[in-house]
Amino acid sequence: MAQNLLQTFEEKLEAAASAVSVYHIDGVAIPMDDVMRDASIMIIDDEQLNIDVAETYLEDAGYHRFHSTTESVTAIEQIR
Repeated sequence: MAQNLLQTFEEKLEAAASAVSVYHIDGVAIPMDDVMRDASIMIIDDEQLNIDVAETYLEDAGYHRFHSTTESVTAIEQIR
């Protein structure tokens, strides 16, 4: 079952990444990969294993700025 969840997550991540490939700023086309890899990503899940898996896949894709928690109250505080 865990393997199926990982495969599904990977497929959804790839689909989302390919959905938008270019971002325009003041008429200049910038590859979305460059824009998104500097994004700050918040991951909230009640299972630390799910957070670890998501971070691993995102790191493999070039992302590196994560804020993660298993506590919803902490997540709300971090957003503020």
